Amino acid sequence: MTNYDIDQSLGYMLSKVVSRMRMELLKNMRDMDITTEQRHVIMRLYNHDGITQKELSKLTSYDPSSITLILDKLELKKLVKRERCEKDRRVFKVYLTTKAKSIKDKLIEAGLQTQNKAMVGISNDELSNFRDICQKIYNNLSMES
Repeated sequence: MTNYDIDQSLGYMLSKVVSRMRMELLKNMRDMDITTEQRHVIMRLYNHDGITQKELSKLTSYDPSSITLILDKLELKKLVKRERCEKDRRVFKVYLTTKAKSIKDKLIEAGLQTQNKAMVGISNDELSNFRDICQKIYNNLSMES
């Protein structure tokens, strides 16, 4: 039997980091009444306003039912609006509202504050290597078996 230390396992370590990053980001957005998942959707829409829910699901890596719930909450907060596609009435396109556009700088700043705190003592080369490794892991796990 192989010696397995959960504290040193890749999945556990990444999960711990993601959890801490989310907690810090929430702290930095405490006055905005937005979750990290909602922020992720809004940030994607800043560059892809008017995409379909299906496209947004792929872009965020959230499953379609999760995207629907996130968008429901963002609509209640008047941060997004959904409109039926003229070509296919079954499809909804998602648009940012003026209110969402007005908080872009605050959302970006919250992300930068979080990243800057996480990066203390880490060089640009180390960050670049980390990003490369994360991409390789993602690619490995995305391959068909």
